[in-house]
Amino acid sequence: MLGPVLDTYKTNVRMTAYTVVLGVTFCTPLWFAFRETKSPAARITFLAVLAFFALLIAERLTARAYLHDNGISYHSILNHKEIRWVEVERLYYGAHQVSAHVIPLGTFYQLKLLDQNGQKLSLGDRVGRIAQLAEKIAQYTYEPLLQKATHNFDRGEELDFGLVRVSRSAGLKVKSWSSYTTIPWADLAAYKLDAGNFYLWRVGQKHTNGIPTERIPNAWVLLGLLNTVSNQKSRD
Repeated sequence: MLGPVLDTYKTNVRMTAYTVVLGVTFCTPLWFAFRETKSPAARITFLAVLAFFALLIAERLTARAYLHDNGISYHSILNHKEIRWVEVERLYYGAHQVSAHVIPLGTFYQLKLLDQNGQKLSLGDRVGRIAQLAEKIAQYTYEPLLQKATHNFDRGEELDFGLVRVSRSAGLKVKSWSSYTTIPWADLAAYKLDAGNFYLWRVGQKHTNGIPTERIPNAWVLLGLLNTVSNQKSRD
C-alpha cells in the first residue's frame, strides 16, 4: 500500500483541448468525404479515426495522478500503475516553451519515472500542475537516490546520468554526438541547474551550452553529488 492520498493531479485541460481540436481537424474532412462518396472505405476510415481520437480523449479526461506518502499512482481508462519512492531508479523531467510562427503555445513538459523492476510511468502532459508534481517527486526521491549515488561514487564506480557520466577517478564525461568529452575535477570551475538545463563550466570558460534535463536522469541528484564532491574538495 502507498498510504493515503496527499494530493491529486487531474487531467491537463489545455492538452485535452488540443487533442479535441486535433480530432475535429482530422475527422471533419473524413466525414465530408464519406458523405460525398458513400464509399465503404471512406466510412471505415472515418470510423477508425473517430474511434482513435475518442479513446485518446477519454484516456486524457480520466487521467489522474495521486501523490502518496510512500509513492505515486496513476489511473486512467487505459492504465493503472503504482511506483514506490524507494523503488524509483530514474526520474526524467524537462520543460520547453513552444511556439508556432511566433505564436506562443505554452510550456510542454516531460515527466517520466523508471523503477528498479523496469516499470515505466510517463506522465508528460497527461495531468496538470506537472512542474509542481515533478518537484514533489524530486523531494521524496532525492535523499535515497543521493545516498545510493554517493555510495557508488565512493566505491569508485562510474555513475550514469544519461549524457553525463561521473566518477571519482576521471571526473565528468559529457556526451556530444557519439563520443564523450572528459572534464577532470581540476578543470571543473562551476555548474548550475537552471530553467530546464544543466550547465557545466571549465576553468577559464565564460560561456557554455546547457544540457536539457530530460536527457539527464536524476538531474537533482547529479547537482547534489557535485555539491558533495565540491564540499569535500574545499575541506581538503
